Amino acid sequence: MAYSDDDDLFLVRPELSELLPENATDWDEQRTRAESEIDSALERLWYRREASARGIDWRGTGFDRTRLGPGQLKRLSVLKTLSCVYEFLSVGGQDPDGYERLSDKYEAGFKEELSNVLARGLDYDWDDSDGLEETERARIVPVRLVRA
Repeated sequence: MAYSDDDDLFLVRPELSELLPENATDWDEQRTRAESEIDSALERLWYRREASARGIDWRGTGFDRTRLGPGQLKRLSVLKTLSCVYEFLSVGGQDPDGYERLSDKYEAGFKEELSNVLARGLDYDWDDSDGLEETERARIVPVRLVRA
């Protein structure tokens, strides 16, 4: 189950369909890399804390992307995949080319969106019941403002 697909990328950057390498039919390799990095970040920055708060040993019960509520990470996936696509297209070198700058732009957008996702929380089927109950919906975490 991918968080996004090529059509989602083309909505943001229509020219990507013309930039595919000759031997490729889609951007799946870059999407796979992007979503692997997303899963790793979610496991490290959200899942461990949330599982522990629910009394679940995250070491014994790992993060399972299929338990996420549908559609929550589409924007995050698109941004990270675009970053990976433009990094792939970049020729490298001392001076950043246009593709490298676009990669950096989408990476910054990804980091901002990841921060937003972590602040909102995620819907996750904690009991593996194939449905989201009210207690499995994202919980808003209060933030305390400390004045200096």
